[in-house]
Amino acid sequence: MTNFVGKVKIAPEDLERADSYLPLLTKEALVQCMAPACVEKVRIILPMGESGGEQAPQTIPIPEIYKESTLNRSLCTAFVLLYFYLKMPDITGQYDPNGEMKLAANDFDRYGGVLTQIERMKSSRDAELRDKVYAILADYKDFEKRLGAEIHSLLEIRNDVCSRLTMMMTMQTDPETLQNALQQSDRLAHEVKAQKAQVQKDAKELYRKGAQKAIIEKRMNEHFKAEVEKYGC
Repeated sequence: MTNFVGKVKIAPEDLERADSYLPLLTKEALVQCMAPACVEKVRIILPMGESGGEQAPQTIPIPEIYKESTLNRSLCTAFVLLYFYLKMPDITGQYDPNGEMKLAANDFDRYGGVLTQIERMKSSRDAELRDKVYAILADYKDFEKRLGAEIHSLLEIRNDVCSRLTMMMTMQTDPETLQNALQQSDRLAHEVKAQKAQVQKDAKELYRKGAQKAIIEKRMNEHFKAEVEKYGC
């Protein structure tokens, strides 16, 4: 089910109004602004032992890892295409380029397939329009490539193994973390002790029941032997 009203169709007039080239420094500024928004944290929880009852589960702190947010990347690149290249009036009038530079999902859906529409105009009979289309697509894809490279660099830096190991050691030597670990170890020790006591209790109970059974069997054998001797069977 869609939550948008109407699809927007790109017309040749829209391309005539469009810019086919963004200055290099403008691209770099956009990339630096958008790349961090296209990277998101993935929280990792490593349980330590088992929790019982109402007690909160104990965990070992581990630094988050990062992954690309494909949603934000799609919304950001669509914003650049529609705002900076095509200069669509409803987009330029609605969004502030000094604010969050990404489309709302509703606007993204209204303009769904915008690149495909532009690609189709490469077969136009109008030579000037064809040249404009090729120029826009080439420059826009250059921007996409730069954004992808910056996102990749951020992920490499933030997911660096050495940095994460150092961070993990720092987190795990935090006084509060150490105190929690000691409390968890103490709780586990008490659980082991209680389990050992229960095992010993169960073993004694089995032994008692076994001894009683042996006594009953002995008495039954003695009674049977007496009956045999009595009646000479």
